[in-house]
Amino acid sequence: MNWKTMASIVAGFAVGYTASSIINGGTLSDPEKVLASIKKKFRELGHVSGTWILMTPEKFRNQILEFDVYQGGITVEIDAEERRFEFIADAKTGAILTVNEKVS
Repeated sequence: MNWKTMASIVAGFAVGYTASSIINGGTLSDPEKVLASIKKKFRELGHVSGTWILMTPEKFRNQILEFDVYQGGITVEIDAEERRFEFIADAKTGAILTVNEKVS
């Protein structure tokens, strides 16, 4: 394979990758890493005794903005009381968009 052919293959791959990123809106964060980051933040409140996260992103609309998000939950012991929270995190950045306490 000569250098022109190799350069064409590399250029084609680069154009395809860029187009895919633009069409798909960029890459998504690993849901396990998003969950680990959220657990770390909640550990500041107390002992984390349970967590879950949906591995498939969903669409979330917040007034006029739409995001790809992961939904999940976490159980934290705060002041000797077990409290459950559900969260929605941006699937691209991992930023927490909403947190709601689940009251039994």
